[in-house]
Amino acid sequence: MTESNKANFPKNIPLNKYSIHDLKNAIDTRLIEYLETKKFKEIHTYSNLKIILGLFCLICTIGAYLNGLPFNDAYWLIFACVVLYFIASGLYWYLEKRVIKSVFYTGKNIEILPKLKYFRMSSEIEDFSQFYTFWLSKKETNDEINEAKEKRCFSEFFDDRGYCIRSKVNAFADEIIERLKGNKKSN
Repeated sequence: MTESNKANFPKNIPLNKYSIHDLKNAIDTRLIEYLETKKFKEIHTYSNLKIILGLFCLICTIGAYLNGLPFNDAYWLIFACVVLYFIASGLYWYLEKRVIKSVFYTGKNIEILPKLKYFRMSSEIEDFSQFYTFWLSKKETNDEINEAKEKRCFSEFFDDRGYCIRSKVNAFADEIIERLKGNKKSN
């Protein structure tokens, strides 16, 4: 590994190998780090929408509390602010729970994948098992979304002491890139 590559990756520290959430988050982080070294660009559309909705809720709260009028005079203003606050909060919840779900990365790379509009990676732990469940969905045209699901055991990516085996995660990321290119069939 060259000196410039060493600077890109943080020092490998052991994780609690009995905490499946720590293991899942470490794999997710390593996948993102590897994709960034391959010049993939993350798309922040949903994060930006969440920020805008949160800011709108904050403005509604400020309007309700800091209007400077007695309650009798500001009743309809406060009512409108509360209604708008709950609408924005509901949209935020819907975005978080129904649209984003467990997506940890949305990105694209025009050089490697010129036909691909974007792809999403999400991961989950099902019923506190020792398996890392990974979803990959990609959008090539306006109406076509392809999805693939795969289960991997955490022991594939970590040694007995809890250290992440970067070469295994990098190989998994290379498999993901090949799937995105369409060179490998999904399960």
